[in-house]
Amino acid sequence: MTPMASSDLLILDVGHGNCALVSDGADAAVVDAPQGATLVEALEHLGTKRIKAVYVSHADADHVGGVIGLLSNPDFSVDAVYVNPDSHKDSDTWHDFRFAVKDAQRRNAALKVHSELTTTTVCPKVSGRHEMRVLWPTPDIALAGSGGKDLKERPLTSNSTSAVMLVTSEGKNLAVLCGDIDGVALANIEEDKIEMKARVLVFPHHGGLPRSAAPFAFAKGLCALVSPDAVVFSMSRRGHRNPLPEIVAGVRAAAPKAYVICTQLSTNCSSSDPKTAPTHLSAAPSQGARRQHACGGTLSLDMSSSFAVRAPDTVKHGSFVQSNAPTALCLGKGPKVRPN
Repeated sequence: MTPMASSDLLILDVGHGNCALVSDGADAAVVDAPQGATLVEALEHLGTKRIKAVYVSHADADHVGGVIGLLSNPDFSVDAVYVNPDSHKDSDTWHDFRFAVKDAQRRNAALKVHSELTTTTVCPKVSGRHEMRVLWPTPDIALAGSGGKDLKERPLTSNSTSAVMLVTSEGKNLAVLCGDIDGVALANIEEDKIEMKARVLVFPHHGGLPRSAAPFAFAKGLCALVSPDAVVFSMSRRGHRNPLPEIVAGVRAAAPKAYVICTQLSTNCSSSDPKTAPTHLSAAPSQGARRQHACGGTLSLDMSSSFAVRAPDTVKHGSFVQSNAPTALCLGKGPKVRPN
């Protein structure tokens, strides 16, 4: 396994969900977290006790569920939580999150809760190297909120208002974390000419349907904006057949040389579990590694390397895919897709 650096951006293998951890030794920032132990395990692995900021892109359980446990865990100190309101979300998880925030503030009066996450939000620095910025939504979109309409009368959902976070390292755009943005969000981003270029794109919806847009066109349009060297799908081998072939085809159409990597092995790439144990994974915790479901596993990104992906080992990962994924979408072996 590849050892961890003291300063990394981790895209955690959390199964069906999203979780990014920006770390610089003792301090960190977290973007989204589903339920499960992987985030806490990763923080313990890095020896990180202080979280300067937790950013919740939107109210879906696979993005906010794990924040509940983090806020209630006495082993960690959280300085601030940033999230947009969502009056249309009526899930048990969203209610539990709101209670967890209130309880955390009772126990820690210094905890700051910001009920706004827009392009005007000033994100606290993680360290001297790493910074974060909100690329979407703009204030006019957040003012309408889920259930409202944008200024062109297009309906907005929780996905339309999902926050897009940019992680920079030493002033360079390292990664764009897209939450679950949909076609309405992408249309607004294009119309507003928001700068999205970065070396790594963490793809929205885990590579699933973008709802208000055709999958191929959505993926092609997003990748054309980001121009990534690597595209990451944070997804689970169980429950969903992600990423969709149309999505991967759209990625390839706009970024034909990009390194496409999934945290877990998609059933679209192999109907059976891997036959060989992975030797390419990073040393960081990975949910899929326990069940031998990992493909890329937890990714480690760092600007100090010549390529944005520090781990997994790309050569060994390529060999793993060749041996265990007979219909690997990233290698163009899946079903042929007609552009739409």
